[in-house]
Amino acid sequence: MPSLRSFLCLAFAALVRAGPLPDGYNTRDSLGIDAEAGPAVDAANAATMPVVTLPYGQHRASKYDAATDIYTFNNIRFAAAPVGDLRWKKPQPPLPVAGVQDGSKGAACISIVPKVGLNFLGDANYNASAAAQNAIIGGLGAAAAPLIFGGAEDCLFLDVYVPGKAVREPEKHKLPVVNWIYGGAVILGSKDMLGVYSGNHLIELSNNSMIFVSANYRLGTFGWLAGRTMEKESTPNLGLWDQRAALQWIQSHIHLFGGDRTTVSAWGESAGASSILHHLIAFGGKQDPLFRRAVLQSPAFEPMGDRLPNGTLEAVFQNFTSLAGCAGKGLACLRKAPLSALNRANQAIQDAAPRGAFGVGPAADGSWVRQFPAIEMKRGAVWPGLESAIISHTADEGTIFVDGHIQSDAAFDGFVTQVFGQLATNTGFLTALQTRYPAASAAGTKYANVTARVKDFIRDSSFTCNVRYLTQALGPKTWNMQYSVSPGWHGLDILATFTRGGLKIGGTTYPATGEFGRFARTYQSYLVSHAVTGDPNTLSIKTADTSTVAAVPWPKTPRFVGENIENVLDAGNGTFAVVVDKQVPKTSCEWLQEFEEKITNQLGLAPGQALYGNSRMAEVRRALSNLVKGVW
Repeated sequence: MPSLRSFLCLAFAALVRAGPLPDGYNTRDSLGIDAEAGPAVDAANAATMPVVTLPYGQHRASKYDAATDIYTFNNIRFAAAPVGDLRWKKPQPPLPVAGVQDGSKGAACISIVPKVGLNFLGDANYNASAAAQNAIIGGLGAAAAPLIFGGAEDCLFLDVYVPGKAVREPEKHKLPVVNWIYGGAVILGSKDMLGVYSGNHLIELSNNSMIFVSANYRLGTFGWLAGRTMEKESTPNLGLWDQRAALQWIQSHIHLFGGDRTTVSAWGESAGASSILHHLIAFGGKQDPLFRRAVLQSPAFEPMGDRLPNGTLEAVFQNFTSLAGCAGKGLACLRKAPLSALNRANQAIQDAAPRGAFGVGPAADGSWVRQFPAIEMKRGAVWPGLESAIISHTADEGTIFVDGHIQSDAAFDGFVTQVFGQLATNTGFLTALQTRYPAASAAGTKYANVTARVKDFIRDSSFTCNVRYLTQALGPKTWNMQYSVSPGWHGLDILATFTRGGLKIGGTTYPATGEFGRFARTYQSYLVSHAVTGDPNTLSIKTADTSTVAAVPWPKTPRFVGENIENVLDAGNGTFAVVVDKQVPKTSCEWLQEFEEKITNQLGLAPGQALYGNSRMAEVRRALSNLVKGVW
């Protein structure tokens, strides 16, 4: 289940004086976050900034940090504007442009914010009154989204952060490259959202030995519609295609900035991490993802596999067309519809989603995403050329998605039914669910209340089981981590990834001093080391001082023991330790995987070349008949 941006949750939490921040953060002056470091060159000196010549135009650096000798090239177009006839089509090459572009023109993709269902109040959300407060906060967020995040259809731009030495003599350098894919539930976010995703401090930590790239991709219904009509008339999962276009841009042009296209790492959190996962399983693991290493922080998504002609994915598409004034007229009408109508329909699709869930996301399409990713990973249908990966999750992935209205076992069943649709109601899934996540009133249950059931189910089905599946699929190629800095909520590892001395907006800084500031620098050293050397231990900070804490040796290749995974690095409150990860339950994850296998085979959801291909219709009817009778 993809995340709302972590800093958005923190902002709203600060607004209502609830939800703790890590030790050392000052929340007195501002609600947003910015990680930009050092002074930038002012407009008067812009003419002296270096210019890079691309095949389709020239681009001048936008900023120079003299303290770190790092240039930023903002808003480089990597694909044509997806407007008009290019709406809901794969990204096309950028058109040639005259003159030198200076990065002043560019936009984020259109974002929306869920109005209800997200838990901005933390543990206080477990009652209807607090849920109502959350709805007010969410409504404010939805109303403020256009003002805070901006957004336009013409949004396929990227930023490049480059050490000065590589800009000055690109032909003499082949620096490793990090490509950041932002999260935000594929409905919200941008490449440089509020300035958070700056590469400056990460490059500085690498001793100016890497390049950082961050690119936009289409969000919401603009980038993630699926279903039979999209399969027939266009291409589902267009956001993945946008991400690939940015990765292809790196392959084609990063040498002009002194980068090495053969040493690219993909980093992402939440929806960004799940995007990386979907690149690894693309076309059954047969498509080169165009990166060699990866960091996946909380790979989160809802399983969306109902490709039936009358299935959930098609229903969302048809609902969207109706809301946009194009009922029965398909994509031809949508491509001519006024943007205002599309924006209203985009928000309405999210508002209609189950509380704590999302209206669109990566979905099975029979080609890029052939079937449920859990099945692909079980059969090892993952790109074999990946060198290695860091895979992590937080200690409490579920809390911010538990809606306070779910106060009964019937409400829990209703939530699951809404999320999984007919895949749950037609297959006996709800009956089996009572065994894996038994009600608080059931004999021998481990759950004291409905909330605990919901948290575990959300954690397993949308977060940590993805970690288990991918770790198993990649074999001896992974380092695994749990981020447990209090309160351990989903998305809070973004703070440790991008802070450098402080986080700021509009010139106002949250100091990241004390324990958390020292911890974050060491945390970053693991990630940077992996990008530069392929091993997080090589350049990790080994000795504690006034600005860091000491790293510990991080074992590669976690061990599966019983329900748990061993040899996992715990990034905790100011310390690092190797622990047993108890957030990835074997029994529940395997049961969810088996459920997806069963419905894929029995309902004929997968293409013929996949492991679980279409059954003959007689077999489908017989299987459904048995399931209706309660046979699992």
